[in-house]
Amino acid sequence: MTALPLAFRVALAAAAARFPGLPKPELRAFRGGPATYFESQPRPGGRCVVFADPRAAALPSDALEAILAHELAHCESYRAMSLPALARLGLLYWLSPDGPRVAAYERAMDERVVALGLGPGLKAYRRWLYPRLTPARRALKRRLYLTPQEIDARIRADARRQEL
Repeated sequence: MTALPLAFRVALAAAAARFPGLPKPELRAFRGGPATYFESQPRPGGRCVVFADPRAAALPSDALEAILAHELAHCESYRAMSLPALARLGLLYWLSPDGPRVAAYERAMDERVVALGLGPGLKAYRRWLYPRLTPARRALKRRLYLTPQEIDARIRADARRQEL
């Protein structure tokens, strides 16, 4: 497997700084599927491995930091779960990877990233990703994750709340 460029490690360090309670995540290269460039997996002791596909090396730095923050939001979520809850989540992804409960969970991770101030980078990632997908996979991603338009709406809503 091709080693990951330094930009991946720099972006992961920047994203990890926003999750001070997490142990240092491990970063590994992997060859994702046709619609998967990043994923995370829990490990014993509350540790987490983030997998990144070197094909995403062309991502702008803000997009790379934001999508890695999305994966770290998963890591944070895994740490908060009991072992039975973590097993149920894994089973849910296995039985119904495109179902409404998975969508709610993935969208909650996106909400966390937007709340951290990384919404513009997450939007840039989605804009980079969508043209690389088949129409069916693009429709699925739009259902499972926040779209650029939804991210903009969350950013505007957060700005309005801060003005109050």
